[in-house]
Formats: sequence, structure tokens, C-alpha cells
Amino acid sequence: MKAIVLFFRRNMTSFLGMILGAIAGYFYWQYYGIFDGTFGFSSEWWANSIYGLLLGGLAGSFVPSRMGRNTDESVVTENDI
Repeated sequence: MKAIVLFFRRNMTSFLGMILGAIAGYFYWQYYGIFDGTFGFSSEWWANSIYGLLLGGLAGSFVPSRMGRNTDESVVTENDI
């Protein structure tokens, strides 16, 4: 259980970016999507949500999760969990 919590804690910014990206992808489809099905990127809501999820996760992975703290992940103490 501690390993799972530690995994989510270390990748929190990526997961947050994925959630925000999926929501942004849905809103893109809602307001700017092409509804006739000729362009696969904009014709389905789930496709836009998946693309947004992937791009949001990528963008979130570039943001440091611990700003101003020591990011040495090799040292894990009980206080980190």
C-alpha cells in the first residue's frame, strides 16, 4: 500500500495534468468540434478527451512536483509516506 501511495505522490503533477487535459479535450469537442465525422480528432468526444489526457500528462510531467524541495527520490523516509 505504501508503494502505491508513494507512486501517486511522486507523479501527482502528471495525474493532475491528465485530468485537466481530459476535461479540456472534452470542452474543445463541445465548443469547437466537427460533428460530421470527417475529421477523427474532432468528431468524437472520447477521442478529444484521450488526446487531451495524453497531452495533459505530458505537460504535467515537465512540471517539477516538489518546487523548492530536495527531489532526490533515492532517499525515502517514513515521513514522506
